[in-house]
Amino acid sequence: MLTIYDVLDLCGDETKLREWLMSYGVLREPPSDCSKCGSSLKASVYNGKPGLVCSNQKCRKRVYAVVGGLLEGSKLSLKEFVLIAYWWAHDSAGTRAVHMLGHATNTIAEWSSRFRVCVMNYEASWGEVLGGPAVEVEADDFDYIASGSILFADDARAYTKAAESHGLVLRTVDHNKGVYSRREVVRGAQRVVSTNGIDGTWGRLKTWLRAKGGVPDGLLLGYIKEFQWRANLDKDPFIALLECIRAGHFQ
Repeated sequence: MLTIYDVLDLCGDETKLREWLMSYGVLREPPSDCSKCGSSLKASVYNGKPGLVCSNQKCRKRVYAVVGGLLEGSKLSLKEFVLIAYWWAHDSAGTRAVHMLGHATNTIAEWSSRFRVCVMNYEASWGEVLGGPAVEVEADDFDYIASGSILFADDARAYTKAAESHGLVLRTVDHNKGVYSRREVVRGAQRVVSTNGIDGTWGRLKTWLRAKGGVPDGLLLGYIKEFQWRANLDKDPFIALLECIRAGHFQ
């Protein structure tokens, strides 16, 4: 897993950083010719940021050095982008980015929203089906549960109708009577019927959302998908975010 010191080392060399981002597919090769007049482009620095400029003195069209993808048209330097992405991936973007980079809180919030869209779209494209015949499942989204799965839930009526329509074997615990787990033979096997797993997940989500200081109206689903993405990670979160960006999930 990359540490912040590894990332800062990368950020110390613009060329090295650019090549590293291109190796992950986050950056694309810049054009060699001007799209306006067809003349060749050459390296240039404008307002302290590297870019390209048309060699034709009558044209002088400027082009961002970052071409294509999430970064196209951005005024962030590559170093700023990488640091904000790293901190967001590790769930600590806001305060650190504002203090170290000096950007306004709105800028950090805008990029956090872009990254959230990336992982939200990734989760939407994932489409993995849970469970299977005689496999125990605790979940609330029935569209992703395979037919024949054994669904553990509380005794809410909605679960009964959903289980019937999705071909699930439903076993419940009655929370109203103080029952949170019980043993039962289901499909020939002794099983512990409980919703502790899904209840614990919802509890962790609520704690995580409270730590964010609340969620703006209409953005709850995005935050839930972000939490889901983080919970399912089995690799470096920063690299996982770069892979989402490379796959075009920001669109």
